[in-house]
Amino acid sequence: MKLPPIYPDYREVTPPGKLRWATVGSLFWLLFALVTIVVWPQNRPTQTGQFWFWVIGLPLLLVALLFAVRCLIYHVALSNQKSYREVIQQAQTQWWTQRGQGLPIEHLCLVGPVGDNITHHLAVLQQVVPPLHLFMTAAAGPYCAVLRY
Repeated sequence: MKLPPIYPDYREVTPPGKLRWATVGSLFWLLFALVTIVVWPQNRPTQTGQFWFWVIGLPLLLVALLFAVRCLIYHVALSNQKSYREVIQQAQTQWWTQRGQGLPIEHLCLVGPVGDNITHHLAVLQQVVPPLHLFMTAAAGPYCAVLRY
């Protein structure tokens, strides 16, 4: 039997780690603040809003921007994963539809066992009327009924 094509799964999409981002953001903020304090001119005052923007505001904005970009990348990857799986499902459904076109399939439902004897089972498969005693005697065993739809 020819098997359907097997496609590899999409890579695992991992959400951004908030603890890792908080740690890296704190270290980045600390490094940026130290660099700003070292580079800040001696003749300019440190009690102004401009100084505190460079020490606190800008590093926090940069870390928040990087985290937002990482979250955007995560959501795009999730969307790509979902689209990839839908395309794979559609391709497999199309393959099974094309594969099943040449098969003579008849829908039927067997209710109960086919019979104790193999000839009864073969008679059902060959659409031969089973022996009448199978339907008439309840003491001989369970009935066999074939429902067609």
